[in-house]
Amino acid sequence: MGALAALHARKSGKAAGRFASHSPELVAQWEKQLATPYSELSEKKKESDPEQVRKYLPVIAEALSNSGER
Repeated sequence: MGALAALHARKSGKAAGRFASHSPELVAQWEKQLATPYSELSEKKKESDPEQVRKYLPVIAEALSNSGER
């Protein structure tokens, strides 16, 4: 199970409040994408993963490097 799928699966129970502000249409879109094999995703959707990594990896790396300074 991928990270997004795991996060999505946690939407029940205590985590439900985090997803309450999302429209049913958006949740349905995520569910459809999660059920689609990677090979069947559009090129635009396939590129969104590395695009998000490029966006957030520097933030994560900095947070990790700063956590050792405590």
